[in-house]
Order: sequence, then C-alpha cells, then structure tokens
Amino acid sequence: MDMTSALRGMAMVFLLLSSIAAAQTANHVVISEFATRGGTVGNQPGEFVELYNPTNADISIAGWRLEYQSASGSSYSPLATVPQGTVIRARSFYLFAGTSWAGSPAADVVWTSSGLADNGNLRIVTATGQVVDRVGYGTGNNPEGTPAPNHGDAANDNSVERRASATSTAASLATGGAEARAGNGWDSGNNAADFVVQSNGRNPQNAMSAAEPPTAAGSGAARLLLARANGGETVDVPLSFTPSKEFAIEALAIVLPSGVSWSGNSADVLTDDGMQGDVEIRGDTVLFARVQFAADSTVITMRGITTPAITGNYPFRVLTGYANDLDPIEQSPALFVKGGPIPIAEARENDASGVPVKLNNIVTINGVVTVAAQFGAPAYVQDHSGGIAVYDFNFTGSVAIGDEVTLTGKIVQFNGLTELTEVEVDARPSTGNVVEPVLVTIPDLLNDGVNGLERYEGTLVRLNGVTVNTSAWTVTGSGVNYLLSDGSAQMDVRIDNDVPFAGQPAPGGTFDIVGVISQFQRNAPFVGGYQLMPRIAADIIAIGPRITSVPEEMDIQPDRVTIVWGTALPAYAFVRYGTTDAFELGVAAGNGLPGTEQQVTLGGLAPATIYRVQPFSVADGDTSAAQPFYISSASATSTGDIIVSFNQGIDNTLYPPLPASSNVNLVNRLLNRIDAAQHSIDLCLYSLSGQAGTDIVDRLVAAKGRGVRIRAILESDNASSAAISTLRANVPTIVDNFDKVNAGAGLQHNKFVVIDGRDRGSDTDDWVLSGSWNPTDPGSFDDAQNVIEIQDQALANAYTREFEEMWGADGETANSTASRFGARKLNNTPHRFVIGAERVPVELYFSPSDNVTSMILREVRRATRSLYFALLTFTRDDIARDMATRHRAGLPVRGVMDNSSDQGSRYDWLRGEGVDVWLKKGIRGLLHHKYLLVDAEEVNGTQAAVLTGSHNWSNAAEFANNENTLIIRSGRVAVQFLQEWYRRYRDAGGSGTVLLGSERLDAAAADFAIAPAWPNPVAGGAIVRADISVPRGQAWTLSVHDVLGREVAMPMSAVSDGSVRRVSIGTGSLPAGVYFLRVRTTTTMRSTAFTIQ
Repeated sequence: MDMTSALRGMAMVFLLLSSIAAAQTANHVVISEFATRGGTVGNQPGEFVELYNPTNADISIAGWRLEYQSASGSSYSPLATVPQGTVIRARSFYLFAGTSWAGSPAADVVWTSSGLADNGNLRIVTATGQVVDRVGYGTGNNPEGTPAPNHGDAANDNSVERRASATSTAASLATGGAEARAGNGWDSGNNAADFVVQSNGRNPQNAMSAAEPPTAAGSGAARLLLARANGGETVDVPLSFTPSKEFAIEALAIVLPSGVSWSGNSADVLTDDGMQGDVEIRGDTVLFARVQFAADSTVITMRGITTPAITGNYPFRVLTGYANDLDPIEQSPALFVKGGPIPIAEARENDASGVPVKLNNIVTINGVVTVAAQFGAPAYVQDHSGGIAVYDFNFTGSVAIGDEVTLTGKIVQFNGLTELTEVEVDARPSTGNVVEPVLVTIPDLLNDGVNGLERYEGTLVRLNGVTVNTSAWTVTGSGVNYLLSDGSAQMDVRIDNDVPFAGQPAPGGTFDIVGVISQFQRNAPFVGGYQLMPRIAADIIAIGPRITSVPEEMDIQPDRVTIVWGTALPAYAFVRYGTTDAFELGVAAGNGLPGTEQQVTLGGLAPATIYRVQPFSVADGDTSAAQPFYISSASATSTGDIIVSFNQGIDNTLYPPLPASSNVNLVNRLLNRIDAAQHSIDLCLYSLSGQAGTDIVDRLVAAKGRGVRIRAILESDNASSAAISTLRANVPTIVDNFDKVNAGAGLQHNKFVVIDGRDRGSDTDDWVLSGSWNPTDPGSFDDAQNVIEIQDQALANAYTREFEEMWGADGETANSTASRFGARKLNNTPHRFVIGAERVPVELYFSPSDNVTSMILREVRRATRSLYFALLTFTRDDIARDMATRHRAGLPVRGVMDNSSDQGSRYDWLRGEGVDVWLKKGIRGLLHHKYLLVDAEEVNGTQAAVLTGSHNWSNAAEFANNENTLIIRSGRVAVQFLQEWYRRYRDAGGSGTVLLGSERLDAAAADFAIAPAWPNPVAGGAIVRADISVPRGQAWTLSVHDVLGREVAMPMSAVSDGSVRRVSIGTGSLPAGVYFLRVRTTTTMRSTAFTIQ
C-alpha cells in the first residue's frame, strides 16, 4: 500500500502507522472503480477510472497524474493530469475517462491516448511523482499484494469496484445494495482482496456526485424547469428541489453560474408552498436557512436573471445540509444557453498536455470557411484568432470556401486534432470572404505546441521557398505524406486523395505552398505531428516571380506613397489602386526595369485619403500578386501636435528640458475638446459613469444643440449608468451586441474619441484622443491613466473608418445588418502614418482584426537599449517569453503591473526569470496603463517608440475584444512616458537608473576619448552630459559608477557610426556624491568624474 509523506501530514487524526497491519479504510485517495472496456449500455460506452477520498478532509490533487503500465511492462505512462486548483472533497469522487466517454456523469478529466488493456496496472501519483495508490489487475505485474480481477475480455457492462468493507460483494455495492452509498475506501494492501467484479452495472461518479457515506450535507435532487435560454435573455429560472426522504436538512443554497446577472434582491426569489425558510443573498448565492418541507418537492424561482452572452451549459450549483456544513448534491442542474460566439483560439485552448480544456463542451464560433469539401472531411473554419477543423459531413457538403458561418457544436479531439462536431449552422452572414494565409517557416510549425499552446493548428498558412521529396503528388488510400524542406528543416505535407491535383506532377525546384495545418499525434502530450494540407492546385505556387516579403509603405507624402516588396525572381512591379475595393484608379507601374526589390510610387494622390492597393509582379508572362491592403496619404496641413497627459504624478527630474504633464484633470481635457468641436464627435468608450460621465454627457448634449453631429458606441455590460441613459436619450448610440452575429462576444473595450473627423473642409481641426482612460470617477481620479491627443486628419480618418465598421454605416443611423464587432471585424484600415512637420512615424492597429500581439512582439525584438512597460493585465505567454529572452541577452527589461492575481498572470513567472518587474504602489486605484516603451532613453529621433491604447496583453484583447493600439516613434513622446513610468517603477520598489541616451553631433570621431562631464558639479535631479569619441565600427559601452566602483545604472551600448556622440544621464535617483562616467571598448577604457550636489 503506497502513501506519500505529504498525504500522511494532511490530517493527523487519520494517520495509518506503518506498524498497523490490520485491514481498514484508507486514509488517502484511492482508485475506487475502473472499466477497461466500453459498456453495452448507451450511457456508459467508454473506459473510466474513478478516484475516491475516504477521509473527512478535502485533499488537493492539483497536478496529480493518472498513469498506466501494461501487464508486463516496466514503466508507467501518463494518461491524464489533474488541472491546477483541483480539490477532491471529503468522502467524494473524481472521474477520469477516455475520449469515447459520453456517459453520465461527465468526466472531470478526459484522456485522449489509446487507453486501457484488459490486463494492466494503474496508479495515481502526485505532481512531484510520489505514488498515492496503485492497482494491478488481471495479469498486471505491479499490484499491491496480488492483482485484482479484470472485468472480462469481451464487451460487457461490468467494472472493477473497490470494496466498502472486508465483506463487501458486488450485490452489496450495487445500486440498492446495503453498501451502495457506503463509499469505496477499503484498503488492505492486497488488490485481490480489495476489489470485486461489479456485474450488476457500473456506477462511475464524478466531483459533483454526492458524498459517500451520505449525510444530510449533499442530499436531495434538483432539476431546472427551464432547460434552455438565449444568450443575453432575461428569464425567470424555476428550480425544482426534492429533499431526501432519508435525511432532514436545515439549509439549502443555490450558487448562480458565473456570467449571469440579476438584481441580487431577495424579493426576486420566490418559493411555493412546498418549502419555508429564511432567504438571504450572499453575492452570487441564494441561501435558505431553517428550511422546512411540506411536500415531496418544492419549486424555487429566481426572477429576472440575464443569461451570459456566450453559448454554454451553466450549472446552478445546489448545496444542502446544515448551516455550517453544506455539500453539493450529486448532480446540480445546468441551463443551456444558446448565445454568441467565442474566438476559435479560446474554443480549442489546450492544457499543458495538448488536450482541449473545453473537451465535450458545446461552443459557438464565427469564422470563414478555408476548407469545404476539398478533403471530403473535415472542413476548416478560421477567424482572426486561429482555425479549427469541423467534422460534420452535412456541414462540409453545404458550404464553400469564403463563406462566413456561425456554428454551434461539440469540441472533440481526434489524434491530437481538435474538431467541432454535431454542428448546427446558426447563420451564414456573408460569402466570398478572403482569408489571407499566415506566412510562417517550417521551424515555426515544428516548434509550435509548447505547453499545449498551438498557434497554427487548423490555420491557413503559407511556406515560401520550399522543396519536396517527390516528382508527383501520387496518392494511395486516403492520402500520402511527403517531406517539405526549406534547407534547414523538414515537415510533412499531406496530399489528401480528394484534392483535385492528386496524381499530378509536383514542382521540381523551389516553390511556395499554402495549406491548413492538420495534426496526427496518437499519444499524449498531443503536440507535434503537424501536417500541411494544400487544398487546391492554386495552393502550389511554382510559377511566377513569387512574392517573398510583405509589401509596405515608405515615403508617405500628401500627394504620393511608395510601396516596396521583394520577389524571388526578377520581375516588373505594378500596383492596382483606388479609393474603392474595385481599384478604380487603375494600375501604376514601377521604373520599368525588372528586379527582385520591387518599388512603385503612387502619385497624384489626394491628401489624407485612404486607398486600397494590391501590389503584383510580372515575369515571363506569369504574375504573382500580394493580398490587397489599405494605405493612407499624409495630411497636407495638419499640425501633427501630439499632447500626452497623465492623471497621476511623474518624475519630472528625469528630463527637465521636456517635462511631462502630470496630475491632469482628464475630464477637463475632453470637455475642452467637446466645446471646441464644430462639426462632429464620434465616441467609442468602454465605460462612462459618475460625475465625470455626467459632465461629459451634458457637454455632448450641448454640442449637439449647436449643430455638432454626435455618435457613440459603448460596451453593453456598462450601458446602465445614469450618464449613458441620458446620452442614449439624446444622441445616436449603439452597444456592442448591436452586431447580432457577434452577439456581444468580447468587450467593446476601446477608449477613443474623434473630434471633427467627418468634415473635409479643414485638416487642422481633426483630433484623436486615445489611451487607457475610462471616463468614470475612479478612472479619472484614482487609477493611473494616460491620454494621448493627436491632431492629424489622416489618423482621424482611420479611426473613423474603424468606428463606422462597428456602426455599420457612414451616416447618423447605425445599420445592424452591416455592423461588425469583435472577431467579425476586417483588417480594413491603413496602419502607417507620418504625422506633422517633424514627420513622426505612427502606426495604428485595431483588435482583434490586426494581429496586435505580433506587433508587440516585433517591438520587443527590435529594442536595442531597453524595454519598460506599465500594464493592468499581462497574461500572454509569448510576450513574456520574448521579454525574458531579451533580459537574458542583457537588455534592461523592467515593468510595473497592477496585480499578479489575474488568471494566467505572468508576473510570478517573469520574476522567476529575473526580470525587473514590480507590483504598483502609491496610487489609490488601478494601474490602468497598457503601454510599452522601446529604447525610451533615445530622446532624439525616431528610434524610441511608445505603444499605448486600450489593448491589455491578454488573449481576450487579442482575439475577442474591440481595442486600439498606437505605436508612436518619437523620442520626445517616449521621454514623457518615461517620466511617468519611472515614477511608477520607483514607487513600486524598482531601483534601476535610467541613462537618457545619446545624440549624434556633426563632428567626426577621431581618437577614442571622453570629454569632461558638464555641468560639474550638477544639481541633484538634473541632467549631466559628456561628449564621447569612438572610431567608426568599434563597439562601446557607457556606464556610471560610484567612488567604490559599483555600477549604479544600467549600461548603454552601441557601435560607433564615426561621429562624436553626446550622452545624457538623469541623476534623479542618485544620492549626492562623486561619480564616474566610463566608456569602454573591447581594449580600452576612458572615464570622467562629476559631482552631484
């Protein structure tokens, strides 16, 4: 009999001393029942393993593993892992089952490997590998004592069940038997003596099953008299409860599902004459005390419950017992809600073993068909978050590539591939949509799936520059795998027997290929085994010059924009373009010479105008075309003013020449903009409430009274405030469930306002306000926020286009038929702008259509000086890993976060990796920022960048929420954010010092030297400077040291461009004393001293 020392210490009163040999009930979790074959009855067709906790204490089983070893094997393999946070309650059960399980009750964890043989060994081990219990059965070679029996080697309805006592029999343990509810905890240390073949019917039990032996706690049964509701519907939910005739209970509780909303008022809880008791509301729980029953059953009705917006089964947990001893009943009822979609990435989210966390759950998704009947089955559907296989022949035969569909179905897994089955097509909102394949490399695909995170499974991708190990796509059986190679790595390409090019010649040289990523992985962990599956002949791109780099804009001017891209072969460059999707302005050509570096300048453009463009290249009569995208010409006379405001204190000693604006009344900033508006105001806000909201709405109503056209888009969850009620009564307003297809999925989390963006008469009055600020009282005065205001017509036009995609129209009346929110939005706005006379590069991205996380990763990877961030929420593992990689490479990576308690927060992990990250201190409310500073010390030029907006670093922001993100490449803007960040960082406990970078002087560097620091002495908090000269091409590092030689600031490094550099150092965090600036190359060091007074 196996026990771990950890289990021995859980409850001393139940310890078994090793000297006691008498058989008795176990004091640890045991394997209590199992079946190694599917049954013949309809409700239990699969294998299962049941655990039982015979103690009177709850036991954490987080990270525990169910493991299997063959009858003659020598090592165990994991079948399933228990999720973190899981507890098996006292005298209660936990159920593992295979993928074929469709019985009742539902499995708590499902394994997807090949399962159990008729003879073998099972064991339970802790997260650290210590054995808790083991069973050998049949001819199993690793039992406790001698093996337990197996339940037969042919299909039957038997199981192998642990005894409740030394004298238990199959009949006494069966339903209705004397020990049917006595628990299965007998453990003599001999499997043969502890188990019987249960030939009277299986009885698997899960974590929601009633405790055994039974007590009044957990007794009774319940069912909902309302079985189904629509998402977001307000309904009365009647629950019928039948008390046990065996036990008298004193208390009953009903815990409402997460996601529902209701009044929380006891007046909205009604009971019939079958029960009396005192009702009390405690948060999401309805509690009845001193209950008495006058009938065999009673109906409790909870009135005015608004269901969640998302499809799913939502359990109403019922607990019974005494005032201080309530346990869940055996099976709590659930309400099925048919609601809106979730992102596909969320639907197929995996645990660390690659098993979907929503396995066997019902979900709704919305996406575009990328594969219909090209493979026979499955089809594939994709949204902005990813793709998924759909295994349903009726669906496959009824759709075409490009159809937008809303589907409801069940999540299953087949050899590692997550699929949606038993599908209902809820809507087909549009057809003819184009899904652009994601450009990846073979290593990207081979390295996918770390910790179960599969970015590309089910997704349409493109590989460039590959070869294949065949001369023909010969297919036998259902399909054949060949090897693709890019010269450094190989992966499978699978040619299905249904594709139209099966049997045709394969390219003989280098080619590009498009296809969906399928998977064939039989055993856990279910990562790897990825296969690229081309769909049609056009997916094999072996002719034409082949475009090798994504086209992008350069030299953006009011009257012209240059587009550049690359090709594999020399070609002639062209661009289709127009202000409509029809490219009505025709085709512009390049310089008339073929090449691989393609460039076309579009001239004669109107200022601040959005154009749709499609670059294409032609060689020897063959054409390769890029996907169309949107660009904007620059504004003609917009000032390009960029105003940054913070509502909390900053460290203005960091850079006195350009102090940031701190302790700003953000409400007044917006009120001033509203009062100055002459033509239009478009607001897209997450929340608007309190006195701040009232003041803003009053000014909006006044603006409307003087003829300003106003429209508003808001989040439905926050639409009940008094301010919003007044706004809706006076101003055209919609909320995010206005799009009936998306149905409110995700949040309308934007916080932007466009002032005078809809008049074309002037380009100097168009303002955009964005940032992290929610116009509420806490958001305005307690939370740490940033607001950025930009005067630029081209940027305002892009925000207006995004607004009108959600609005569904370009006028005052919104159109729900054309409205698109959340994952239905299109990547249909320009992303690159040049702002003002200083030509500040600005980029703009919206979520979830524009892959914002990839932009964040790009900025993290391009940093050369530092990465500083301030974030409310940070749960994206990919960004955290890139941050840690940059830290390990020696880059200063520092951050401040609001909390570490968000589910999936990366705070503790980053700290463990040595990243200099802290939790906020010194502010009353939230640290509500969502900004990243890249190389912010570079005060001059455009190397520094600020990423800010509404986008938290989370899956919800990336895949579901409506968000906006600005990237501003300006040292002057970055240093203002740096002053705010440095205050938050120092208040939180950070101690690093910031070096403010260098600027290039006109003088050429001669010998290696550093000029005397100035001013010297320097006042505390001021800037000290020094000019350094390093010969061209030599790498140099600047550092600051105290008189003891200790480095007191993160060093600055660069490679000399041959010019003299002027370096600036902020002294705000350094105490008075003598310091040394040291410049080192690989062979030489120079230094200069300065004194801080």
